[in-house]
Amino acid sequence: MNKEKLNIKQPNSQAEPFKNIKTGSVKGQSNDLDKVQNSNLSCDREGIQTFDPQNSEGATTEASPKVGYKKTKLGWIPAEWEVKELKEIGNVISGLTYSPDDVRPNGVLVLRSSNIQDSKLSFHDNVYVDPKKLNFNSLKNNDILICVRNGSRSLIGKSTLIPNDLVGEAFGAFMTVFRSESNIYLNQLFNSDFFYREVHKNIGATINSINGGNLKKFKFPIPPPSEQKKIAAILTTWDSAIALQQDLITAKQKFKKALTQQLLTGKKRFPGFEGEWEEVKLNDLGTIYTGGTPSSSIKKYWNGEITWYTPSEIRKAGKYISVSERKITALGLRKSSAKLFPKHTIVVCTRATIGEVSISTIEASTNQGFKNICVNKDNNVEFVYYLLKTSKQEFLRKSSGSTFLELSTTDFRNMKFKVPTIYEQQKIATTLSAADQELTLLQNQLIQLQDQKRGLMQRLLTGEVRVKI
Repeated sequence: MNKEKLNIKQPNSQAEPFKNIKTGSVKGQSNDLDKVQNSNLSCDREGIQTFDPQNSEGATTEASPKVGYKKTKLGWIPAEWEVKELKEIGNVISGLTYSPDDVRPNGVLVLRSSNIQDSKLSFHDNVYVDPKKLNFNSLKNNDILICVRNGSRSLIGKSTLIPNDLVGEAFGAFMTVFRSESNIYLNQLFNSDFFYREVHKNIGATINSINGGNLKKFKFPIPPPSEQKKIAAILTTWDSAIALQQDLITAKQKFKKALTQQLLTGKKRFPGFEGEWEEVKLNDLGTIYTGGTPSSSIKKYWNGEITWYTPSEIRKAGKYISVSERKITALGLRKSSAKLFPKHTIVVCTRATIGEVSISTIEASTNQGFKNICVNKDNNVEFVYYLLKTSKQEFLRKSSGSTFLELSTTDFRNMKFKVPTIYEQQKIATTLSAADQELTLLQNQLIQLQDQKRGLMQRLLTGEVRVKI
């Protein structure tokens, strides 16, 4: 049998974000950040081997037997594996039906869909009931809690493993528990594309749900218990690496938030900078541009060469933006209240998603849901960007309107800020930009880890990759 060692390179989850910023310099943020940054975890890939059955010894054509594998309705699987329905390896257990009158300030916790976030338990939205008045199926250690009914189809099938400290708690009627001796392994399977494909094949046509009867009939290739244990251990190690990366990102975000607040208010100053900051109106920091929308009924106003932003695009953009879904013509610009502004103008949503901010890297225009500022030469564009980005609550406080909230041009122009000299602005902007870049690096590494785990799951859960027992 031809076996080849699997070599998957894992990105180093212990990058050096914020390496130019001393973590202890921001009050209250150093301990959590250092704790995560000093953690050490590596993904153990020893004992994993790949085996391509099509290229194995003795395999000649698609119709011929593949050494060590067998043909099933689900495709080729290792000879030791079996295709099983879930009902053959565990039980489906229904949740508790309760009414608003049953809810109490405390009592037995009823886990619902909102308590599962990214395959983890979340306790930001809890419901409790009186256990003496209701009969329910209580949770056991290593139960798998599954969302089987929800207003959003995309949430059907999300699941999590129940830890020992939730034993005895309840779960709602829109949830189901799967209980099996194989749940450590099945927890990985239930978070795979294989499981979600089965879920979406079985969602009701009119109601977003899967019933217990259908769930029991889901079929999967199941390895022997010893191989289940090894596969689960390998994938759990990757889960730990991903969780560590997420914790590191969270710690860095908290640190950066505290640092931003201190730098932009002058509570923390860099060496060499002294003196009081000057209070100015936003209008003093640059030229204000408003937006507008050409008539949608006149075709020659549209599909031109001028980029035209809308609030929904700013929400998705991040710090910089250069692409819009729609563009207008020069005639459309002239025949509307939209204004063409220079590149590096800061676009600010002042209607709908008030306070969303981005820097346009190109010459562009916006609809009427914006007030935009082209920062003058006496100030730093990125400093003003950070100043406005942290002013969302002030934007909202000054907004008004009966149909929808909007910040007026006058109020926008007259907003007051304290600013330092351009040299100190540049120093602050450089520091915060570096923090942003390193957060982006961490987030990209997280995506890479998640993609690698997803690819490994694809191979381990089908038997394409075998593990040493």
